[in-house]
Amino acid sequence: MDRAAAARVHHHAGAAPGARTARRRAGPTAAARFPGGHQMIGLAMMRHVIRLEPVASADPEALAAAIGPTIQRYLTGPLPA
Repeated sequence: MDRAAAARVHHHAGAAPGARTARRRAGPTAAARFPGGHQMIGLAMMRHVIRLEPVASADPEALAAAIGPTIQRYLTGPLPA
């Protein structure tokens, strides 16, 4: 990752105003409410912030077909305790 991309990630992911407050309010149970959220945020960061190829230029339907089953499993499948 080049320095400009790293700076964009840092700005959007952790240094944006209110990010620390949001993390404190979310607490440890936020991820348990929707564990697929991290996967979706990661995909959005790769596609729109870092602009990592081939994700950045991939067809939205191809991305949905690739990660859809994983997100569906998070929503409806059994999760480890």
